[in-house]
Amino acid sequence: MLARNSLFSIAGSVVPVFITVITLPFLLGTIGAERYGALALCWLFLIYSAHILEGVGTAITHAVARAEDDEQTARDTMVTGLVTALVVSPATAVLASVVAFVFFSQFFEVSEAVKHELVASIWLIGVSSFVSGVSRAVFGALIGKERFPTASLAMMVCNGGLPLLALLFAQMFGANMVVLLWASLTAYCLGLLFLLLDLWRSQLRGKQARVSWHRSQALLKFGFWIMATAIVAPLLLTLDRMVIGAQLGAIAVAAYTIPFQIVSRLQLIPQSLIKVLFPRLSVSAGVKAQKMALYYSIVMSACFAPMIVGLIYLIEPLLVVWLGNNLDPQSVEVGTWLLCAFYVTAIVQTMAVFLQSQERGAFVAKFQLSMIVPYLALLLYCANTYGLMGVVGAFLFRRTFEALFLVASSGFGSWRFWFTQIPATLGLLVAIMTVEMLPAPEYKLLAGVIVGSLTLLGAVLVVPAELRTMIIEQSRKRLRPNDHSA
Repeated sequence: MLARNSLFSIAGSVVPVFITVITLPFLLGTIGAERYGALALCWLFLIYSAHILEGVGTAITHAVARAEDDEQTARDTMVTGLVTALVVSPATAVLASVVAFVFFSQFFEVSEAVKHELVASIWLIGVSSFVSGVSRAVFGALIGKERFPTASLAMMVCNGGLPLLALLFAQMFGANMVVLLWASLTAYCLGLLFLLLDLWRSQLRGKQARVSWHRSQALLKFGFWIMATAIVAPLLLTLDRMVIGAQLGAIAVAAYTIPFQIVSRLQLIPQSLIKVLFPRLSVSAGVKAQKMALYYSIVMSACFAPMIVGLIYLIEPLLVVWLGNNLDPQSVEVGTWLLCAFYVTAIVQTMAVFLQSQERGAFVAKFQLSMIVPYLALLLYCANTYGLMGVVGAFLFRRTFEALFLVASSGFGSWRFWFTQIPATLGLLVAIMTVEMLPAPEYKLLAGVIVGSLTLLGAVLVVPAELRTMIIEQSRKRLRPNDHSA
């Protein structure tokens, strides 16, 4: 079941990546780099505002998973969580609208025509934020019941629909920011419709469910610090592009966002697996939960690192084929170092989810809250001193510091975990040092395969013996044909 759910969750994340990869060159050619940079920031505001309600969705998942033997309690939790989201979401929508208005009207360096379009579309950001926030709650309810196929399909429709509908609407109605944000609202509404239909058909139709103020308080109490983390973490993630937009302009935002958007999509693979793991961690505790999270982290990095290593070699030829003359030369170097940063980010997110599942969400939120001011100061200094690559360096430094701190706080034993990361670290270093020595794409492909394979081999060799035995036994069970007696 865990493997099946993981496949559905990964598919729901990976398919939108392919849609983005296919549509982005056409979208960029249709609306231009300036409007694309503005649209990317609008999507950023929507993602950020939706993350504010991540705590409610996660709390619903946690409570529903723990009530697996009590269907009535699970249904009451789902309905109460949905009502709670409907009450809280308008506040996040207003917040998103106000912040977007202030940023776009006062700080964003863009032409007057695009600025006017952005200001005229602020209300669409607010409505989309509301729809996205409600979707988080419904998604959390379905994940708590392990309804991964439908939940993943809904996310596929929503996330894949953002670039696809933006391109379609731009070609039909013109390259205007109001039109592009109408496309975004349509994508969010389609995703919510899929989620609500499955929640009704699979969990609520013909059955009673009660809204409980006490249960709503419990959800908000559990979700408060996760919500705080969901507010702070995206803020930390969006500060870089806000600083670039304010200091370096819309063209620099596009040069940074294009590789960032693609590279960050790789993060959806470990994130998808974390979503599957969270309900299991929620009903585990102590050493059992620690071992589960540790082993997941090791397996995740063993699979993820070779992919990152290979892409370091291939990012330049892929971007050239993909964007052609629209490619900003800075995007290649930006993408290379972002690949390293997002490998570390996978570790950070795994540690954070483990701590949250063990009801240590306050610890994670307070730590990330303490990072805002130092990180903003570092970004401003690096942007002014080193330009675009300075921002990338600041991002990588922050993620590395977070990984070191959260692993040390997890109780795994830092040395035990970091020992398993030696092959990945060496693979990344070799790739970065040798990629510029290989001018031809075919040589880069060959080097990516060789170094990536060696990284995977090294990761397998340093896996703890107990985990290796578990993997071998599970593989044998799946490969062994079923014996049926006559």
